[in-house]
Amino acid sequence: MRTSRAMAYGFATHLWILGTPEPLTLRAWLLAAAPDAREGDVVALRLGERTLLAAVNKNEREARWRSIGLVTSVAQHVRGFEWVSVHLYPDHGLWRIERQDGEILSWDPDTLPEPEGAETPEPPRPGAELMERARSVIRSLVPLELREFHHYIDWGHELEDTPDGAPVPSLDGDSVRRFALGLPLAPVPSRVAHAVRSPAFWLLVLCLLASGFTVSVVQPPGPGAFLVRFIHFILEAFVFWPMAVGAGVDGGSRRKVWLAGCAAIVVAGAVWGLVPA
Repeated sequence: MRTSRAMAYGFATHLWILGTPEPLTLRAWLLAAAPDAREGDVVALRLGERTLLAAVNKNEREARWRSIGLVTSVAQHVRGFEWVSVHLYPDHGLWRIERQDGEILSWDPDTLPEPEGAETPEPPRPGAELMERARSVIRSLVPLELREFHHYIDWGHELEDTPDGAPVPSLDGDSVRRFALGLPLAPVPSRVAHAVRSPAFWLLVLCLLASGFTVSVVQPPGPGAFLVRFIHFILEAFVFWPMAVGAGVDGGSRRKVWLAGCAAIVVAGAVWGLVPA
């Protein structure tokens, strides 16, 4: 299997509609593509005289791919407007650009036969003519230099951070207008349900159970041994918990999970120290 280079550009899945269809029209197209579409599945932006439907960059893999699939399929239902679909995934070396007139430009190294000869062959690259045509289509939407496709990804990330009413990056004279599509709202899971689904929750449970087991082996239960059992439990849990957090939690949530776990350890230690014989 061919492995891609270790990069971290992210992705951009955008449907550019060359015009300004009404939100109700966009809603009808989205529902035709996915009858269960929900508000927040895609980001809808008005950029001057053009409309952009963008897949959302969510941490949840399932939600992210649902959004990508929805944006990709909407193009089949657009009527009365020209459109350009752009899907770039430089981390894996693949991209696809499709136009309303039927032109398709694409490159996916994983669909090509493996080169023979070298043990670690260089990945195949698209031809210069194909690359320049793909760049020219994107430049017709956003005037970027585009020495590499990930520059469009950078622009997409910048656009995500642009507030409503602010100028569109690299598009002089146009402002960002964000709008809702009138789709049903997705049900919001409760905090308890969200916590229970988190790997960190089960890591904490295992940490507390392991700590409780080892403390029970070393110290007998009963209120008379509270302080010894409490201290022993805290020390034992703090041996396991950093390893659990390091193994199962990523990104900015690590500090919150760490503090929540510390609080749970203290409470569980106090309860464990009072367990009667």
